[in-house]
This record gives sequence, structure tokens and C-alpha cells, in this order.
Amino acid sequence: MTSTKEQAIADMMREPWLAHATLFRHRHPTPTPRFHREIVRLWHDATLPRVLVQAFRGAAKSTLAEEAIIIQALTRGFHNGIILGETYERAVERLRAIKHELETNPLIFELFGEQVGPVWSEQKIVLTNGAIIQAFGRGQSLRGSKHLDWRPDRAFADDIENEDSVATPEAIEKTKNWLMATVEPALEPGALMRVNGTPLHPRCVICQLAADAAWVTRVYPVLHIDPTTGEERSTWPERFPLADITRKRAEYHRMGMAHSFAQEYMCQAEDPSTKPFTDNLIRVEPVVRTWHAVYAMCDPARSVKSTSATTGMAVWSWLANRLIVWDAFAGFWQPDEIV
Repeated sequence: MTSTKEQAIADMMREPWLAHATLFRHRHPTPTPRFHREIVRLWHDATLPRVLVQAFRGAAKSTLAEEAIIIQALTRGFHNGIILGETYERAVERLRAIKHELETNPLIFELFGEQVGPVWSEQKIVLTNGAIIQAFGRGQSLRGSKHLDWRPDRAFADDIENEDSVATPEAIEKTKNWLMATVEPALEPGALMRVNGTPLHPRCVICQLAADAAWVTRVYPVLHIDPTTGEERSTWPERFPLADITRKRAEYHRMGMAHSFAQEYMCQAEDPSTKPFTDNLIRVEPVVRTWHAVYAMCDPARSVKSTSATTGMAVWSWLANRLIVWDAFAGFWQPDEIV
């Protein structure tokens, strides 16, 4: 019996998806979509130090992350893992789900034995094999995250941004500074970081990470275009049929919330359909301004709240029926700054 258990564990370590499908079958009632297997592969690939996953609401990306953390803790894939949430309470919720599986999953008990270790609190747990998992909220200090001789060698950030944290450039910078100047220095050299996120603003931290070459980024919108037929296809048709997505999109548009649908379901910080100018209408060409009559306009916002539009500035000329834009920029500025 012991050799059978050891063989089962060895098979799971070689093929991570087998571990997910076996240990957590009860969490996968719907047929598995192809993108789940790719997310699992990325989570367990130790050669990838930084991975960012953007997936539509309901894609089960957090569920897969919880399972990956459990598997890696059971197999000593890390010594000290930390979970980062939008708030401390959200991070604790994620840890609570992990604790529930470790406490009640009969297959985990059969293969790995009892897992409730000497520390089993709201914010921190220590498994019987010595692996530690801790929860922290955005902005929280990570002093004290070291356990015995181990600094965190695995970090998972789960939707650490919200509407308030992307309301102003200063708020975005605050989140980025916390992630890069507080979290990263607290990690063990060579620690693996995994981030789940939703692009809530074109300059939000998630979008900045996605543009950075150090991060391996995957984006999974609820809809995609079939390259063969050019038609829309559901990314997870068994759970999100195309007809249901179409109805939901129409509902969001009727309610004036197309922007929210683009963010939550299409993983787009902005909804392209709301833009008067599309990419194919814009060409970048070097033009020297000589005799052109030049016009400028400022469209000021009345406040800098997250619900307000940005203040826009544009400088342009007309050449026959062609519009030449010399400069265009926008920002959240106070009235004196606009002046």
C-alpha cells in the first residue's frame, strides 16, 4: 500500500494536471476547458519566475490557484508561501478555502496524512511537513513573514487592485510601490510570483506588469474569434454558452455598462467599441509643421473622482480632409494644474 501511495504522489509531481484532476475532482463539475490546463502548467513551471494571468470573471483562475498552492505545499514545492489580496480579509478568505481542503479532503488525508500542523490560525498555517502559508492584504507590511530560516519563496497576488486603487495616478503608484518595494524585497531570491488580475485602468499595475518583458502573461477573455471561421467562440462553452454571453453583453450595453463588460469579461481596460477612432483609422507618420493653422482645445473634468472623466488636451491641424494631431494627452488634474 505504501508503494502505491508513493507511486501516486510521484505521478502527480510529474504531471500537475493529474494532481488537480484527482485531488480536486469535486471542484471540477464542468468539463475542463483547454485554458485551465495551460494555467496549471504555468503555475507549476519552476522555470518561470513571474507569471500573470488575466481571465474573465468566473474563469476559476482563483480556484486553480488555491489547488496549485495546496499541491505544492503538500509536495514541498515551497517552504514559505504568501497570499496577497486586495484587502487582508480577501487574502484570509483565500487561505480559509485552502484550509478547508486540507482539513476535509479525504484523498489528501489518504495520500499525505493529517495536515493540520502546530500553527493553524486565520492568517497563518503550518502543515505537518513544515510548509507555511500566510495571508496579507494590499499595503500591509511583510515584516514578520519570515518563518524560522525561510523567507517567502512563493507569492500569489489575487486581484490586488480595485476601483479605488486605480482612481488616480497616485493610487496606482502606491499599489505598484507596495508590490515592487515591499513585497518583492521580502521574498527569497529566486522566489516564484504568480498574479491573477483584472485590467481596471489602462495604467493599472496589472497592465504595467503585462507590458513588462520579465513577466509571462496570458489573457483569457470569455469570447475569442475563431481564426478559421472568423466567428465568435466561447472560451469555456460548457459553462458559458455563446448565447448566454451574447445576452449578458447586450444587457451590459443597454445599462450603459459596456466598459464594465470589457473589463470583467473581455480583459480589456477600455472598451474598443466606445472609441470614435479605431486603430485602422490612425497612422503615425513623421510630419514637419510649417504653415499649418494649428488649433488647440482643453476639455476639463470637474473633479478627480474615479467616476469622472480625465481632462483632455489636444493640438491639431486640418490638411484638406485629413486630421493631423500634433499632440494629445489626458490626466486627472486639479483646476489650478489645468490652468
